[in-house]
Amino acid sequence: MDPIIETLAKEMNLSPRTIYRALRNEVSEARPSVARRAEAIRRRAGEIGYRTNGAARSIREGNFKQMMLVTARLEHTYAPTLSTYLPVLSELLLQRGCHLALEEFLIDRRTGRAIQPRKLFQERSEDGIFVVISSGHFPPEMELALAELGVPLVWLNHQPALPDACCVISDETRAINEMVDHLAELDHRRIAFLTVEHEHYSTRHRREELERAARRKGLELAVIRSNEAWFESSIRKTAEHFLEEYFPRYTAAVCFNREFMNVLRYAAGKRGISIPGELSVCHFISLLEHQTQREFPLSGVLLSEEAMAREALRRMDRLAAGKTPGPSPCPVEANFIVGESTART
Repeated sequence: MDPIIETLAKEMNLSPRTIYRALRNEVSEARPSVARRAEAIRRRAGEIGYRTNGAARSIREGNFKQMMLVTARLEHTYAPTLSTYLPVLSELLLQRGCHLALEEFLIDRRTGRAIQPRKLFQERSEDGIFVVISSGHFPPEMELALAELGVPLVWLNHQPALPDACCVISDETRAINEMVDHLAELDHRRIAFLTVEHEHYSTRHRREELERAARRKGLELAVIRSNEAWFESSIRKTAEHFLEEYFPRYTAAVCFNREFMNVLRYAAGKRGISIPGELSVCHFISLLEHQTQREFPLSGVLLSEEAMAREALRRMDRLAAGKTPGPSPCPVEANFIVGESTART
């Protein structure tokens, strides 16, 4: 028996069955006295910490009611990975009659902490929460607060420092090695990695794998991080710093995401530097970007975001059913593709 139901039964001198039916709204509203008693039971239950198990209810009724997609981004930036995860998860959940709510945390660039409290931490019941990391950072106190909500929780592209966290991550090891092999075959001996300052799973994974692949091929790798104290100009200044201090000794650049790549291409164009004639550029490519970018196909690591979203939902189903989600983290392999942004210098 649920300890709270047992406590309420003793405290209110009622049978556990009466408490159980009131909490499940299985009482006759036609009888005012019964309705008032049920309301008193639910009110007292809320006061001592009882929360409806939304996941169990959804499994019992065969229909998920609402899930939440939580993301975090640095202020003055956007969250590009949402452009793939959000529509895929929304469509899959809509097919089973479930709504997907979006909750976003804005992160202070200088402190790495959330700027303001969010609706998520109010008393509300969710059937499950997906967390997508796009900013390069997620505050540890937010990780703990999410876990304490006590609902099924699946992390996308992040490995929080929490016990038994269910994570689905992008495994880019093979793709990064193929990308470095490709650049080496084009006679690039020095490569720069333009990345964000705050490290989380993706930034650390990409940096470490690039360092290993560069050592394996005997190449020189420079890691150039953006300075978040520059606010919205940080990526622009990072690109300019690379062009002023590293180019033309470094003839290839790997960009953390599309935003870095676009800014670098623009800064190089203003200086009359041709891509790929004088500078080869690769980046980590979102699925939606790959599907819509036709004019100038780019070389880089294509992320398997749709496959990650589907795997995250499979694991959410298992968690909601009270089953183990499977080994964690669960890696989903990315692929390297060759476009028109790399060439022999």
